[in-house]
Amino acid sequence: MRFLLETRIPLEEGNEGLMEGTLLKKMHAYLADIKPECVYFGVKEGQRTVFMVVDIASPEMIPAVAEPLWLDFKADVFFMPVMNKGDFEKAGPHIERIVKARR
Repeated sequence: MRFLLETRIPLEEGNEGLMEGTLLKKMHAYLADIKPECVYFGVKEGQRTVFMVVDIASPEMIPAVAEPLWLDFKADVFFMPVMNKGDFEKAGPHIERIVKARR
């Protein structure tokens, strides 16, 4: 299942990682390991924030995605299920069935 993964790195942890030279190395290693479909870096609520789309095949894989972020970055981690265009098109008949049942 596809998720939008939002990761906020606390300011102090991010600063420390940058000053020590570990933040970028750890992030590169993490991204190489989980292989997100896409990744964007930005700021949200004053925190360094990473937005990724990840495909998680089964629920027991969630810790493999989240634990490194907590352990290496002390990050806040948020998962939101999402669909791409192809998924949305496949959902069309289900949506139509639900709408039709409510008319």
